[in-house]
Amino acid sequence: MLIIIYIINLMNILNKKYFNKIIDANPNIYYSYTTIDNLVVLHIYNPNNETFKLSQDNRNFYEKLANMYYSISDNSDNGCFNLEHKLVNDTPYLTIEDVLKSNLSNTYTFILIDIVNDITPLSMLGISENIMWGLCSNFIFRNKGYMTKLLLHVLKLIYNKKLKDKTLEINKLKLKIVSINPNKNKLIKYYNKFGFKINNDTLNESYLEMNLII
Repeated sequence: MLIIIYIINLMNILNKKYFNKIIDANPNIYYSYTTIDNLVVLHIYNPNNETFKLSQDNRNFYEKLANMYYSISDNSDNGCFNLEHKLVNDTPYLTIEDVLKSNLSNTYTFILIDIVNDITPLSMLGISENIMWGLCSNFIFRNKGYMTKLLLHVLKLIYNKKLKDKTLEINKLKLKIVSINPNKNKLIKYYNKFGFKINNDTLNESYLEMNLII
């Protein structure tokens, strides 16, 4: 009974109190959600790869999200892609809008959120044309299993054809790890656990493809 009441309260919080602090008013970007334990997985379906628009209501959430990718609010390199971006680009990201435009234009974006504690993004990933991009966890909450929760949840949704984009296929999923990533070998071993295997290894990057036996 307590679990049921908690889930109902969680959905009420998301629908009535917090949803306007996350969504973009663009009618061509679609939002939905699922749940994992006491957390919410926000689904952003952006079939036309349109740019997000920040507002006074949603800016706080997307500032947190942008800083997960690339720390621009301080001088740290705690963002998932600070090092990679600096090594392959001459110009750093200067604004939140720059980060979002570059990293939130996927057909699908999935964000694991602690909705109760100040709508905090924990982990996220994007998918376009069966390629996973920008898998990232909040620096403050790394090594707590949040990416594993999110990735398993998304793979299950794809396997069971629960998403709007029916062209997503579990055995066509791919992801890329660049060689300049200091954690490259560790990441390859991590993704191996989910069924991703290297199918092309070059000097600059390794391509992994889902090899799930069904």
